[in-house]
Amino acid sequence: MYLVPFIMQAKCQEKTALHHICVFLIIIYIEAWFEATSATAAPYNDLVFLKKLYNYQAIDAEISEVAVSKFINHLWYLSPQAIGLAFFDKNINTEMKRKMLTRLDSNNSSNESTKRLKLNNCDIDEFIKNEIYHFVNSETRDFFKLFNLDESFLENDPSTWDNIHSYKNALNIVTKLRVVNDTAERGIKLMEDYNKLLTTNEE
Repeated sequence: MYLVPFIMQAKCQEKTALHHICVFLIIIYIEAWFEATSATAAPYNDLVFLKKLYNYQAIDAEISEVAVSKFINHLWYLSPQAIGLAFFDKNINTEMKRKMLTRLDSNNSSNESTKRLKLNNCDIDEFIKNEIYHFVNSETRDFFKLFNLDESFLENDPSTWDNIHSYKNALNIVTKLRVVNDTAERGIKLMEDYNKLLTTNEE
């Protein structure tokens, strides 16, 4: 309702810019914003969000490029340690978690501990082909040690985890984690850059 006076007086270019913002918010951003405070869902949500930003080039290539270039600097939850949260994500199916288990003891980690995923724009085309289990490696066990979680449930098939005491206790701990500050930082920064791009286009 508050936008009506602005829309009535807006120039054609301003209306077009507002249209672009609304489309972006509806298709891409609103769902991600409301789900971003869930720590257990953060790794999977970040990967899905990045893929959506990348695929948004079919609608607006320029906006997609800017959004992707900013978001790749905020992929903390896809690091080998933080990806441990994904073992508790209810949105990841059993088969995918089995693949994650297989990777857990693989020797595919680097010699140096990776605290933050580093990604360049030139890597995006290949990177988005990854599934969530690709980010799991032997370093992921550090996540369970960091939070002093009993990881004995990992010796069992994911289909049985809901009935295992150690999993229930660990789930109770990790579901209390929140990523509010990160949500605000990423959201505000992304929309600021989006608005700057629209302003530049108008000029």
